[in-house]
Amino acid sequence: MRFDAMKYANVALLPLAAVLASGCYGKSGADGALFATAIVAGAVVTAANEHAEYERALERERERDEAPIYQRIYLVNQAPAAAPAPPPPLLPPPPPPFDAKSARIALSQVDLAKCREAGAPRGYGHAKATINPSGDISKVVIDEPTGMSAEAATCIGDAIGRATVSEFSGSLVTVGTTWFVP
Repeated sequence: MRFDAMKYANVALLPLAAVLASGCYGKSGADGALFATAIVAGAVVTAANEHAEYERALERERERDEAPIYQRIYLVNQAPAAAPAPPPPLLPPPPPPFDAKSARIALSQVDLAKCREAGAPRGYGHAKATINPSGDISKVVIDEPTGMSAEAATCIGDAIGRATVSEFSGSLVTVGTTWFVP
């Protein structure tokens, strides 16, 4: 609500102007002047009353704006505070590169004594072993001695194929190895 001065001025001045324009105020006789004065006084009283009402409304607004606001808050079934998530696990470091020397040592230590019973000749021979990055052997090719029986070659290939080396980074690696049947 705001005070409108022009409204109150119109309430007081319009009746006064109407009385003066009608000629009631300047005539002889006190009745005309008294009537005009009563109208003007009524307009002023009405304006003052409306102004007082405006001031009271303004005061109520101020009190409402300044009054503290209280609000009730109820927590229902509040979940307990969650523990912070654990940090993500650290990735293991990548495996080292292929170590040819340790692979040859592991392959040369394969025990082939049982292969003598399968018909493998005594002495040295040669094979190529393909090694997976996991350290397992995936393929063995016996290339010497030639003319060996299938049973003897299978025995030697199976024994070499069970050997393992350390895990390494990269792809498949094929190495040559010398073997010995006692």
